[in-house]
Amino acid sequence: MFTSIIYIKKNCSRLVYLIFLLQQIQCINSLHLVGKFDTHSFFRLLTKFGVQKTDQHNSVQTYGYIYGNISATNQPLCLKSSETPLSKLFANQNLSTCISKDIYFTILDYDYFSYFYKYHHPHLKPTSETCQQMMKNIEKIAYDRQCFNTGKEDFLRRIPCEKGQLCPDEDKPQNVISKQQFTFKIQDINQPRFWYLSLIACHWNDKCQWEVVNDSYEIDYDIWIVNGNPEAKIENRFEYHFSYDLHDIIEIYLICVLLYILIPLPFVLYNIHSYQYKHPIIIAYLLFQFLFFIGNLFCLLHYLLYAYNGIGLYVFVQIGNLTTIIGESVLILLLLFIAKVIDSNHYQTFSNYLSLLLRCFVMLLFVYELKETTREEKNTEKLQFFHHYGACCMVWFIYPTALIFIMSFVTELYRLKLIISVVTLVNFLSVLIVSYILFSPKSFLSIPKISKQRVDHDCSSTNYNNNGFVKNTPYVHAKSELTIGNSTFHAHSDDDDEEEVEVYGPTHALLNNQNEKA
Repeated sequence: MFTSIIYIKKNCSRLVYLIFLLQQIQCINSLHLVGKFDTHSFFRLLTKFGVQKTDQHNSVQTYGYIYGNISATNQPLCLKSSETPLSKLFANQNLSTCISKDIYFTILDYDYFSYFYKYHHPHLKPTSETCQQMMKNIEKIAYDRQCFNTGKEDFLRRIPCEKGQLCPDEDKPQNVISKQQFTFKIQDINQPRFWYLSLIACHWNDKCQWEVVNDSYEIDYDIWIVNGNPEAKIENRFEYHFSYDLHDIIEIYLICVLLYILIPLPFVLYNIHSYQYKHPIIIAYLLFQFLFFIGNLFCLLHYLLYAYNGIGLYVFVQIGNLTTIIGESVLILLLLFIAKVIDSNHYQTFSNYLSLLLRCFVMLLFVYELKETTREEKNTEKLQFFHHYGACCMVWFIYPTALIFIMSFVTELYRLKLIISVVTLVNFLSVLIVSYILFSPKSFLSIPKISKQRVDHDCSSTNYNNNGFVKNTPYVHAKSELTIGNSTFHAHSDDDDEEEVEVYGPTHALLNNQNEKA
């Protein structure tokens, strides 16, 4: 049989996101699949991969290619034709049995796979009837040289293949990638499409009936999936190894990292020397920027390595995502801290839903703190500042929920890159907005600055305890006032025959107050 080219002429139905399906996929972020499969497991979903739309003017170079080697780990294949020498069959004298029933490697698009997968029940023992139900829709269209040689689609390969030789369904060596046992070429002239790769321990017997394989043997697989011709020069390294839904992912992270370097970093370096960098607000401000930057940098490093070898280092993505989540948590705390100081944060997993619930809880806490802040405030300019600040923060709190709703209407092929783009952009904008809130001349927040010279008269020292509270201790022969809301605390000199007063409280002194007296 010639290695078939799969032509897709019908329009693809809308992809439905399957949570249970994604939980079954192994190495979903890797296009180079290496592993072992025991027929006793019956079924394994290896991965899904988005194949790009084929350019009809350059079709050979824009096919999706799936190729590799699949052979038995130890046991040899039983003699099936006179072309296989008996001496070669039992070359390993330590083995007394051989594999008599082959199984199947399947490559299906979503429409066929959804029907195929719904009859798989992981908690039930598979039977021949299970194989018949799962393969019923496929056997009507998939080519098989033994049972259905008029099939139009190249969905199946009998495995395992004999080591060092082509798979039995590959009878044209020139159509197979060099040093590989099988090759699929996928052409879709209408649109990009996801393809699902799986192994199933079902056997099409001599009577062309499906039966489950009860014999237990192990298979080694080494499979590559790429967008583009692997035997030609790679035109775009940032797309060749990547599933279509990850195209442009490197550009997204690279732009984000460059933006962090070019805009917030110079601003911080220019301003930080003027402020007390040990102050909790400054620490939180620097920390969440640093965490956002490191999170995006780790993701970028993984995908750059992934573009080079098709494997990457996925632990970098996990570290990057964790770091970003911590950065968002620090930002939430900073927003709450600012609100309180003025007064007296790919979502189909349990962890992300929990994160949303926590985000909503913190949002309600934020609203409460801001309400308490503005309740007795009489200054019109301050009230306007509070309203703008609250509206801006509420947008940041709420946008993930709106994003999830909007992305549910977007095809999965574009969903991931859009979510990553929006999240990284919003996080970057949050850096700029918080920077403006903290350091703008018009801000009502005044971060303590490092004084170059100390005035000997008419001043007071301000210290901060471990909780970020102000400890105001007046100097001898000096008089100071600290205005908090509508109350004013006075610390008098020794000449007034009063005891020295130490004022403790939330860092209300961070607010500029027009009524403060020198």
